[in-house]
Amino acid sequence: MEREKLSLTTSHHELLRLGLAVGLEAASNRLAETPAAATRIELQAVTRSAICDLDLEQVSHGLSGDVIAAVVQRFHGQPSGTALFALEPSDALLWLQRGDSDDDPLGCFVDWGSRVIAGVIETLAKAWESEVELLEPRLEERSLMAALLGTHAPGDTVVLSLHGELGFSIAELGSRPELTAPFSIHVLLEPKLVDGILSRLACQADPGEEDAVL
Repeated sequence: MEREKLSLTTSHHELLRLGLAVGLEAASNRLAETPAAATRIELQAVTRSAICDLDLEQVSHGLSGDVIAAVVQRFHGQPSGTALFALEPSDALLWLQRGDSDDDPLGCFVDWGSRVIAGVIETLAKAWESEVELLEPRLEERSLMAALLGTHAPGDTVVLSLHGELGFSIAELGSRPELTAPFSIHVLLEPKLVDGILSRLACQADPGEEDAVL
């Protein structure tokens, strides 16, 4: 019953897909200020579930069920919640080869992951015509499910999951002009905040038609 309640309608899915695609474009712009510039970020799927009803296959969506490299970051404002950006550890290491050899690789990963999160979260905040404060990001190296449950969010917390692919090149690997890596971003929010985001996205997409869309 919980799954049915939290399933996305076609209209909901399209609203979120369009809104979150804008967020990933903003994330790409933020990465342009780093050695990870020109990273292609492609959104492939959006899912929604309750944290008490998480399905490992659904939330992983291409990532292994074992250890992942993740950046976890809380945010305060309207909306408030927690976000998590995840890659396979081997893909994270390849992505980090775009950085300078003198850089701290773990610090770079946390910085780049936080920039991706910021692009998505600040785009959601714009739907509220509000601002959010992103708190200090932290590195997580354990299973995705453990990282999500480790946020200690209440059971009815909604998990909005973005699944996609990073595309990037490494000069030293000229024979392979682009490497690809599956990624996921999970945004944990109170149910009423998700409803509010959908309502505001609907108004922005077609003012006056909110009732028809939702």
